[in-house]
Amino acid sequence: MPLVFRILLVALITAACGGASAPAPPDPLAGIYNIGGGDAALPVVHALADAFAAKHAGVKFTYDTSLGSDGGVNLAAQHVVDLGMASRELTAAENEIVDRVLVGVAGTGLVVHQTNTLRDLTTAQVESIYSGKVSDWSVLGLSKTVPIIPLVREIGSSARVRELPLWRQTDVRGRSPGDPGWRPDT
Repeated sequence: MPLVFRILLVALITAACGGASAPAPPDPLAGIYNIGGGDAALPVVHALADAFAAKHAGVKFTYDTSLGSDGGVNLAAQHVVDLGMASRELTAAENEIVDRVLVGVAGTGLVVHQTNTLRDLTTAQVESIYSGKVSDWSVLGLSKTVPIIPLVREIGSSARVRELPLWRQTDVRGRSPGDPGWRPDT
């Protein structure tokens, strides 16, 4: 028998008698991770989590978007959820208790009914609408008297809107229209 075949035969017998190869070490990241909070970034978070889980077979994710942004931040700080989602800026106090990773930014758009002929509202005009100083389109130049019904996103939601009560004099942080940082939806 030629020497090459003898070497090959010895190599095959050695490999066959060597037993099973050592199992791969367990993934230290394996486990179930709970994600909760607002749902504005949910499609992006799903895609990121799916890509991560594809590289780590032992990793699974659960989602709870019924919590809203406040719940996501607070429960992440309390270690009730592993990742909290918020569709708003964090407060200074929240920045102290959680680590923030920005995965996207949502823009804000203003829309009016298609029959409204006003175009190109200024920032000052929009502020006057949402501060309650202006409540009729005629004040801004529309030829007829039509009430303005401002809508804002519901607090804690990225999807639901509600009518803004113009009688409301302060936001939830106690700031009044005209105060620095006043926003009708916070």
